[in-house]
Amino acid sequence: MAKKRRDDLERAIEDALAPGAFIGYSDNWGFVEGVEAVRAKIVPPIKRGEAARAVALLEMFIAGCYGKSEEIDDSSGSFGQFVEGLFCDWIQARQAAKADPDETARMLVSWMDHDDYGYCHGLEKEAVVEGAGGRDPREPPPQGRLHARLRAPRQAKEPSFLDRARKRWDQGVGRGGGRS
Repeated sequence: MAKKRRDDLERAIEDALAPGAFIGYSDNWGFVEGVEAVRAKIVPPIKRGEAARAVALLEMFIAGCYGKSEEIDDSSGSFGQFVEGLFCDWIQARQAAKADPDETARMLVSWMDHDDYGYCHGLEKEAVVEGAGGRDPREPPPQGRLHARLRAPRQAKEPSFLDRARKRWDQGVGRGGGRS
């Protein structure tokens, strides 16, 4: 069986996040500039028809950022703002990939429900989850669906997407492994 080659952007994400290295307050700005440079390489594929690839990379990046949260002094809030931007990019990539808007809303709400660092605080105000192909005007607006999901009771004991992404990070990419 042929091995899959690891995506160069996966390596760039891992290198930029520097798992295991603590980022102090004085190094925060330079660190955020480095992760922003990687983010800038992930966003263009969305417009080149590689939205599904961008979705996967952004999900990995977000999970890696959650893993990095205990290793950074983000008193300035710049890293938190960066992660919030990743969520917005992820929504746009899912829309470009023509992903199911209800699934996107469900995943976003799951992230919001399990956000221990406040990266998703107020994200519902920024997020407009809509179908890529347009929607029936008789349907509730996308924000209404998102807000309805925010008010819906959570399913007990079902691992969230974020939990699964963190597990993937811990098992592979975050420890120098990754896909083989």
